[in-house]
Amino acid sequence: MSKIILAAEGRDYVTSIDTKQVSIGQANIVLAMARFLRENPELTVREAAAKAGELIRAARFCFIPDKLEYLHAGGRISNAAYFLGGRLLRLHPCVDLQDGKLIATKKYRGRLENAIRTLIAEYSKLHDLRRDSLMLLYTVGFSDRLKQAAEETAKGLGFRQISWTKAHGVITTHGGPNAFAMAGFSSR
Repeated sequence: MSKIILAAEGRDYVTSIDTKQVSIGQANIVLAMARFLRENPELTVREAAAKAGELIRAARFCFIPDKLEYLHAGGRISNAAYFLGGRLLRLHPCVDLQDGKLIATKKYRGRLENAIRTLIAEYSKLHDLRRDSLMLLYTVGFSDRLKQAAEETAKGLGFRQISWTKAHGVITTHGGPNAFAMAGFSSR
């Protein structure tokens, strides 16, 4: 049993919730929950936990690296995939967080800017992301041109509130410099 759960023992006003998210996926849930609690201060802990559960089930998060070196170094892709995909084909795999696990799903080929634009459009449609807000994340080295391309694409798809965050440990460790991530909530 974790120290946090032990510290909450016997306190009916404290609960522990696993978001099954990392990075901005987790931040997205926390911020949405904070807004909901501000609008509904009369909620009980049980009601708030139920709402958090809804947000967790609706949360979606993915990222794509610019290059495959960091995924390779972390043992997430084989030598063959690294040399063939990263060097020859310029692949950018989409790493999707599914039920708390990072899973490589689709591969985007070509320039990073085009991969980001396509990712935003396809991922938003695939998961029927709500258009009220979208969180975007970048790692060191990400250019203003790439930020502009991502933001233009998101706005063109009808996202009303777009926020940016710079990544630190988790995503940078897996994605390396120039990685891009996005988080939103499914409408389903």
